[in-house]
Amino acid sequence: MFLSSLFPSKIQNRITSADLLSMITQGGQSSSGMSVTPDTALGTSAVYACVKVIAEDIGKLPCILYRRTMKNGRETRERATDHPLYKVVNVKPNRLLTPMNYREMISTAVALRGNGCSFINRVGRNREVKELIPLHPDRLEIKLSDAGDRYYNYINDKGVSQTFYQKDILHVMGLTLDGWSGVSPIKYAKDVIGLSLATERHGAKVFTNGARLGGILTTPAKFKDPKTSALLSKEFDEKTSGENAHSTIVLEENMKWEKVSMTSDDAQYLETRQFQIPEIARFWRMPLHKIGDLTKSTNNNIEHQAIEYVVDCLGSWLARWEQAMNISLLTGKEQDEYFFEFLVDGLLRGDIKNRYEAYSRGILAGFLTRNECRKKENLEWIEGLDDPLTPVNMFVGSEPQQQENGNTEEQNGQ
Repeated sequence: MFLSSLFPSKIQNRITSADLLSMITQGGQSSSGMSVTPDTALGTSAVYACVKVIAEDIGKLPCILYRRTMKNGRETRERATDHPLYKVVNVKPNRLLTPMNYREMISTAVALRGNGCSFINRVGRNREVKELIPLHPDRLEIKLSDAGDRYYNYINDKGVSQTFYQKDILHVMGLTLDGWSGVSPIKYAKDVIGLSLATERHGAKVFTNGARLGGILTTPAKFKDPKTSALLSKEFDEKTSGENAHSTIVLEENMKWEKVSMTSDDAQYLETRQFQIPEIARFWRMPLHKIGDLTKSTNNNIEHQAIEYVVDCLGSWLARWEQAMNISLLTGKEQDEYFFEFLVDGLLRGDIKNRYEAYSRGILAGFLTRNECRKKENLEWIEGLDDPLTPVNMFVGSEPQQQENGNTEEQNGQ
């Protein structure tokens, strides 16, 4: 209702449920026999963790709109807080979602389905961007026109199809094979994820039976009715599994229970589950320590692994966001003056000792001011700390000459 109340319907053609199902992104049937889709894949802890880490980090990072300016004949930049887009991106993307929730939702769609799209709601004569409204990826079909432009068929919650054009959509796209639509990682990871789901189901069944292995129930008696043995087996399972696991039962008619020993496949169950974690993480280039697997992490290398995550994993996701917003939200003229950029300093912060040592070097070398360092530590601005310090051995030009003249005058005066 929210989306349909805002979007002007361009095409009002009723569609069938079969059309809707054909648009849903499916991973497909895995070799293990498990059906793997973006939704079922989230039932695997490694997939959920990878997607959650990426989406949450993109959501919590400040996304700054900068303005290119000239200062002392050199190009620099400043935050364009007076631009309407600054508030849309950082304060209120739409009337339902916070910036964190909005970027989480779109990033999750890209990580699972390869595409994350939002309708750009522009208003007024100047076509100012007022809202960014996410489109549910399972109701969206991306196509390419004969002219080479993308267009988007969307089905609202009433089952009515609407068409949007490239200029009206903010499209964050993942890995692409055709140049106009991203591919779902789930499609290519379906066998790996399917195996993980199958092992989880196997483990659940084992514990449903009270972690009891199967066995053989023998009796010297012969059953005339073949159904008798099946009924006896069923009754025995009901009394020794589930809530009745580990309970005591009485065997009659000289019956004996023989437990089947654990097979090598059962013994490798935990190893199989552990192996699936890095296999899944590779599809998102996710370092294992970020999803709770610390088997190969130590206190000595965890900081470097955190930097590796920002550079090798998160950096490409942030670049997708920045470039998509630059192209879709800024006009051609504005693109020469403005640009978006995420601040990742918070993720790259070391411990307090290393940070303060780095600040000290920057201040003494003259490329950092004391107020800039205070700002990085979320401390208040102090007057008089905005000028960079210059080491004495770096003075060039007239200043050393002035000092020499001053010293000569002092000597003459004496």
